[in-house]
Amino acid sequence: MGIGIIHRQPMSVGEQFILYLPAAEGDAKAIRCSVTRWHPMGEGKFSIGAVFDQTVSTAAMQAPGSLNALTAEEKLLVRELEKRLEQLDR
Repeated sequence: MGIGIIHRQPMSVGEQFILYLPAAEGDAKAIRCSVTRWHPMGEGKFSIGAVFDQTVSTAAMQAPGSLNALTAEEKLLVRELEKRLEQLDR
């Protein structure tokens, strides 16, 4: 299953984004999506097709410094970026 959206910028195939959907309880549902296709529509608009990867906990995403909503690979990338930023601060 997936979704089609119109966006102001192209997105690369495989690029991921978080889609927020309102829920009956009042909290938004967050769904990680991966782009499967895109094409220009003209007038600065792009048609983007994406598949649903997984539901992400909005509480986990909003918690300061939380890595709970990330995959193991994403966690490694975040840690690597943190190390590089620390080196730049020295």
